[in-house]
Amino acid sequence: MASSMQGLRRRAEAKLQELNVEQPFGLENLCSRLAARRGKPLHLRAIALPARASGAWLATDRADFVFYEKETSAFHQEHIILHEVGHMLADHRPVSIDADDVAQLLTHLDAALVGRILTRTGYSTDDEEEAEVFASTVHHQLRGLSRSPAVTAREVRDVLLRLESAMGNAQ
Repeated sequence: MASSMQGLRRRAEAKLQELNVEQPFGLENLCSRLAARRGKPLHLRAIALPARASGAWLATDRADFVFYEKETSAFHQEHIILHEVGHMLADHRPVSIDADDVAQLLTHLDAALVGRILTRTGYSTDDEEEAEVFASTVHHQLRGLSRSPAVTAREVRDVLLRLESAMGNAQ
């Protein structure tokens, strides 16, 4: 699993490099470069989404739309957008959603223009894992966070033993 995760991170970093995002690196620059690459505008829309979804990507012939949950933190919104961008960069295929969810997303769009739409409610597929790793990798770069080094099972066990000892629960 660790090598698979490393491979996904490397692919995410390579996809990001392909976009040649200008400095200062930011979400706006990333979305602008992606729109240029896809040859159509990318619109970001904060809306109230169904409880079982936090983001959606809708592609039309004329534009891409990323819908993200408006009732969450700015940090989470950014992550949702990056997740959807990860799907776009990987050219993932849509999953089926019900008509009520589509209607909610399309209140300001002509349904006849819609080419494909993605919404997700979990992280069980390979596409989801790839998009999530992309979002996490890029989010770290956007926020200037460093990836934490790998922690061994022994280090985790040692920390837990020290905590138990400090709390008077040593065995």
